[in-house]
Amino acid sequence: MSYNGWSNYETWNVALWLSNDEGSYTHWRREASDAWDDSEGEDDRTDAAAADLARRLEREIKDGAPELDGTYSDLLSAALGAVDWHEIAAGMIEDGDFQDDSEDEDEANDEGTV
Repeated sequence: MSYNGWSNYETWNVALWLSNDEGSYTHWRREASDAWDDSEGEDDRTDAAAADLARRLEREIKDGAPELDGTYSDLLSAALGAVDWHEIAAGMIEDGDFQDDSEDEDEANDEGTV
């Protein structure tokens, strides 16, 4: 079931918190840029960058979760397990407006300039 344009409530909630806190937003913009840079040379650079960023997001968010016991631990684990990390990461890569340098060259060649 979708929620506010996201795949589910859990994904929307994490994306909201990541983008509404200035420190978090700045940190994840930098991580998105690093993931983009690290994906240079990949066939589908956008997807490779999003996959890398999704792994970073999931690892850091889950590692930062508080230590809980019993029901609360189960509920938090279930909620974090429902997050579509790739959806959040793909949005961050898209919002970063990164463009492959080879795409720039292709566009310049299409226009007759180099």
